[in-house]
Amino acid sequence: MGSVTRRMHNKSFTVDSQATILGGRNIGNEYFEADPDLAFADLDVIGVGPVARDVSTAFDRYWNNELAYPVSVLIDKPPTPEETGRMRQQLNEFAAAQAGSVYLKALRNSDLADKLRKNEVRYSWGNAVVVYDLPEKMLHDAGEKEYQMAPQLRPYADGVRKELILFSPYFVPGEAGTSFLTDLVARGVRVRILTNSLASNDVSVVHAGYAGYRKPLLRGGVELYEMNKKLTGNSGRRRRGGGIVQGQPARQIVRVRPGAGLHRLHEPRPRAVVHNTEIGVVLASREIAQGMGDWFDNNIGQLAFRLELKRDENGSETLLWHGTVDGTPQTFDVDPYTGFWKRLGIGFLGILPIESQL
Repeated sequence: MGSVTRRMHNKSFTVDSQATILGGRNIGNEYFEADPDLAFADLDVIGVGPVARDVSTAFDRYWNNELAYPVSVLIDKPPTPEETGRMRQQLNEFAAAQAGSVYLKALRNSDLADKLRKNEVRYSWGNAVVVYDLPEKMLHDAGEKEYQMAPQLRPYADGVRKELILFSPYFVPGEAGTSFLTDLVARGVRVRILTNSLASNDVSVVHAGYAGYRKPLLRGGVELYEMNKKLTGNSGRRRRGGGIVQGQPARQIVRVRPGAGLHRLHEPRPRAVVHNTEIGVVLASREIAQGMGDWFDNNIGQLAFRLELKRDENGSETLLWHGTVDGTPQTFDVDPYTGFWKRLGIGFLGILPIESQL
C-alpha cells in the first residue's frame, strides 16, 4: 500500500481551547450553502469545556509531529514584505466587497446567529469523549490497530442494546461491518442506516463499493434508507435550523437542493478506518440521542427511499425503493433517478478489487 493513498482527514475548529466544532465540512462554498447549484448537508457538533482542550491536544499532537512540514520548507523563497502587503490589501478589499452579499445577509439573519446574539443557544450537557487516530498511523502498516481510532469506538458499538441509527454518506461496511450489523439485529437490536442514493452520491465509485452489501444487510434485518434526490429546495429548508448545538436533532442532514448531497461526520468505510486519520467525539446525552431518533422517525419517509428485498416464488431477489415523488408514493425497481449507463458503470466498478481504497 503506497503512502499516496493516505491522508490526514481530521476536521476541527477550536478557539482558545475553550470551544470546538467537529464535523465533516471541507473548505468550500458547497459546504456552507454559498453555492447556488450545489450544497452538502453536514452534521456539526460544538463542544465546550474539557472536550475542547482534548481536541486542542490532538491538534497539537498532529502539527508537532515529524510528518508535518512548515510552509517555508515547501516554497522556494518567502514573499517580500511588499508582496505580503499587497496580498493582504487584496484580501481586505475582497472581504469588504462581500459585506452586502446575499450569502452574508442570510448568515447574519439566520436563526442560529440570532440566538447567539441573544444568548439563547441551549446546550445539552453531558460527557463527551474525543477519539482520534494517532498521527503515527501514517508511518505504520494498515493492519496495526494500535494507532487506529476504530478500536476506541468498538466498546460503544458492542454496548448497543436497543437501537443503532447510522447517518453516513459514504457507507461501505465491508464483510466484517456487515456481519457486525446483522449480528446486532440477531440479538434484538434495531439497526437503521441512512446513506446516499446513487443519484445523490457525489462519489459514485464509493456507491459501487456499498451496493454489493445492500442485499446481505437487508437479509440480515438491517433497515436501509437512501436519500431522495428529488426533494425541492423549499421542502429542505423548512426542515433545516437547529443542530446539536441547540440540543435538537441534527437537521443539517436534510437535502436542500436537487444538486445537494449528504456529506459526513465520520465515514464507516475502509479508507476512513484504515488509510486516513480521523477525529470524532462520543456524546453521552440521552436528550441528543432521543432527539436524533425522533427526527429519524418523523422525517425519514419524506427524505429518503426505504429499501426492500423482495423474493418471488422461485427465490429470486429484487431490490425495491419505496419513497415519494412530488408528494405521491412511488416504488422503483432500479436506483431512482439514474440512467442505464450510470448503473452499468457502477456495476462494472463493483467487480473491481478497489474496496480498500474507497
